[in-house]
Amino acid sequence: MAGVPEIWAVGGGKGGSGKSFLASSIGIALARRGWRVLLMDLDMGAANLHTFLGVHPSSPTLSDYLKFGVREMGDVVVKTPVPGLDLINGSRDSLDVADMNGYKLPRLRRGLHGLDYDYIIFDLGPGTAADTVELFLMARNGLLLLTPEPTAVENAYRFLKRLFSRRLRRAIGRVKDPEIRVEVRRLIREGEAIRRPSEFLRLLRDRLPAVSGALTEEMEHNKVWIVLNQVRKEGEEGLIDGIEKACSDYFGCRIEGLMALPYDDRVAESVKIRRPYLLLYPDSSLTRGIDSMVSTLESR
Repeated sequence: MAGVPEIWAVGGGKGGSGKSFLASSIGIALARRGWRVLLMDLDMGAANLHTFLGVHPSSPTLSDYLKFGVREMGDVVVKTPVPGLDLINGSRDSLDVADMNGYKLPRLRRGLHGLDYDYIIFDLGPGTAADTVELFLMARNGLLLLTPEPTAVENAYRFLKRLFSRRLRRAIGRVKDPEIRVEVRRLIREGEAIRRPSEFLRLLRDRLPAVSGALTEEMEHNKVWIVLNQVRKEGEEGLIDGIEKACSDYFGCRIEGLMALPYDDRVAESVKIRRPYLLLYPDSSLTRGIDSMVSTLESR
């Protein structure tokens, strides 16, 4: 792969779903295939990605770059024990960078363009904050991670609704005709009573096809995948198909179920001894599932 690195993001609405484990595992799987990979811990203020890789927290961190304490993003990159896999640590104790507003997000974007990698993997913080959604939209492949619990599914819907809203605003921003922009806002006000984004999309296609086309392009630029993690009971893996269909019907666009990953209590043990799970248990069903998932993403 040559040129601009391809970005994948791991996000979700609920803490404790395994985002850092999945991000680190994806990075390891890609590096073992010969790619140059960079992991970025973007859970600002609560960074722990280094723990999953057996790397000690380092200084400077991403927050030093964002606050202009370090000039180049490459200066905060650290090596990991996995050949071909590097890491940018986030801040564990500085809450002043948790908000990426103002100059920070543009500075992050500029810094990424100066990095020489095949893949960059974002490990995002929990929740549906505007910054988190914006970072998720920077990725070519966005992995929405959830566990088979009602609260996790509800949070995933909230995340996708914020994602839809942000995409719509981006699509409106691409429209240059001021009269059409006024009409879009009028249509949004009318659509406030519409509960399903899919219904609003149909209304948009009928009345403002140019905006609908721009929104479709926004959706195609960022592919959303659902990953169901920590499956413990027989039959739970089938939930991913139902979630995929419900999300696609509700939002009116293709949201694909990527993988259901089994629960393995050895993950916690690997974290305690600071050794990557994929290296300790290369033949486990969880490792095979992650490898299969990465193969699918590579081919898309």
